[in-house]
Amino acid sequence: MTRTMETSPVYPADRRIRVLYVAGTGRSGSTLVSNLLGSSADMVSLGELRYLWERGIGEASPCGCGMPIAECPFWRNVLKRCYPDGLPDVTAIVAADAELLRVRSVRALLDAGSAERTPAARHYLAELTAAYRAIDEETGGKIIVDSSNLPSYGYLLDQIPDIDVTVLHLVRDARAVAHSWSRVRSRADRGGGDARMGREGLVKSSVLWDLWNATTERLWSDRPDRYVRVRYEDVVADPQAALEPVMRMFAASGAEVPAVVDGMVTLSVCHTVAGNPARAASGLVPLVADEEWRTAMPAARKAAATALTVPFLRRYGYRVRSTQNAGQQAATSRVFVEDMHGLPRLAARVRRNATWIREQGLSRALEEKEISPVRNAVAAARKARYRSSGATPAGAAVPVFVVGLQRSGTNMLMRGLGAAPETEVHNESDTAAFERYKLRPLPVIEQLVAQSRHSHVLFKPLCDSHRTDAVLDELTAARRPLAVWTYRDVDGRVRSALAKFGDGNLQVLREFADGTNTARWHVQRMSPATADFVRSFDYERLSPASGAALMWFVRNQLYFDIGLDGRTDSCLVSYNAFLADPETTMQKLCAFLGFAFRPDLVRHMGERSATYREPLDIDERIRAACDALTQRLEGAAGTVGSTHRP
Repeated sequence: MTRTMETSPVYPADRRIRVLYVAGTGRSGSTLVSNLLGSSADMVSLGELRYLWERGIGEASPCGCGMPIAECPFWRNVLKRCYPDGLPDVTAIVAADAELLRVRSVRALLDAGSAERTPAARHYLAELTAAYRAIDEETGGKIIVDSSNLPSYGYLLDQIPDIDVTVLHLVRDARAVAHSWSRVRSRADRGGGDARMGREGLVKSSVLWDLWNATTERLWSDRPDRYVRVRYEDVVADPQAALEPVMRMFAASGAEVPAVVDGMVTLSVCHTVAGNPARAASGLVPLVADEEWRTAMPAARKAAATALTVPFLRRYGYRVRSTQNAGQQAATSRVFVEDMHGLPRLAARVRRNATWIREQGLSRALEEKEISPVRNAVAAARKARYRSSGATPAGAAVPVFVVGLQRSGTNMLMRGLGAAPETEVHNESDTAAFERYKLRPLPVIEQLVAQSRHSHVLFKPLCDSHRTDAVLDELTAARRPLAVWTYRDVDGRVRSALAKFGDGNLQVLREFADGTNTARWHVQRMSPATADFVRSFDYERLSPASGAALMWFVRNQLYFDIGLDGRTDSCLVSYNAFLADPETTMQKLCAFLGFAFRPDLVRHMGERSATYREPLDIDERIRAACDALTQRLEGAAGTVGSTHRP
């Protein structure tokens, strides 16, 4: 009997099939994104479900688990639910798919109700309904991640009464997509032998990139509760941060995509019907952006792809002016100290510190490096007496993380807190707790805290400030971890950053904006709004001062974006308020941390003005954003220590 929508019973009103549809254009990384999502607790990634009949049943292509679809336990159960009398002849289903979803049918398909005008269309929708119901029943109602890509197929799903469709609009640089379509790649999951993935010419792939992205926006962008746009490049840089808006739409409690650890992610086995051959990868998998197009794509082809897609490239934050390949860019871009090793790294650090001493004076350099033999010896003696007193047994310390943005007064704060005999201090140069200024894995930190005989163990992981919420939630210690976020006025921080780092902040943000390097710690966990703001500038025109101010905005905005303002285990400290009234600020901070204030904690402050010369010449939009954030920070800083006592 031919299946129809009318002969298929409607699900109960409280039973809805939840589908996360990954829409866009092919070769945009949808297989990787889907399998990342499918590795979370509440989702199941099934690949390009559109091809269940053509490839899964008709061609007996393998499942992502490696077994033929008909033999895979998961799909065997799904197909038994869907076709209790045996597998169907898929010819009519495949023909309806081809007719409804071809390019010239898109305009007609967008007309309301057109999907059900022909018997073939009604039969096709009935088959989809039955298949998704069977999957929903087999998975126990998990969110189905369907990476079929075509917006027209997603539109068809949206016409089915039982299905709630949420759209993840995945975009990737059009030049990378065009290059991927031009490559000859084997496809072992299409019958073995010398099967190859499909190829498209540059013009066709670029035009389709425009068409499918425009169509996806037209269909769903006016439904913010059911639509989110994500860039492939951002997912590879930080999958949890990039996909967090997707998870938030489903309010998936406790579920999140795998975290990157040493460049690797752990993927679950996904029962994908079709997609990139990489869909079969599971376990520990390297997470590396495919950037081959930057070096392998001829300049003429790159320019042509840019010209054909430039409106949407700009819309999605991709740089369009430069046609240099990655090798040329690397030759002309800044080389950062953290990218160096061995003698070059040492030489670069010596040069940077020599410049700092020349511009700021030897006394400031010695102060920053805490080179004061007499003061350090006295502090060490006091701490030794505290440990020998047995006031705090091993394993009873409070972990404290001083975070924020470099050049924001954290050295002064740490020096004051470090003067207390109750505290054990680990600055970012301490290799026991840090590696290249980044916090070592939490088990290492937990061991340092457990072994300490001080009441408080202080860490200053500024390069990990974007992870503060995770560190507070995941660190295991006898006493609750605390965080202190320090910020400074924009102009003061900019002047200090320019003296210390030159145009480094500008270069980091330039790399993020043009997609050449989105993995640096400076740009992790930006909200989509912040990322769009950063990409909206012409970096050929921004000054180093504007770059440093924009970095101030990016990093301090995280205080609110990662929710620290709503937590009782974190507080906010103004460096300028500390300068203006050291005793009051330190008293509030000591009350928050839970140890006694004493005047010697602020004795190092000396006389230092919190005022500066005329404001720097900073881009007007950046200045306005920083001013607005300053007001928000000032408002939040007024509550330091008022809600929590350890």
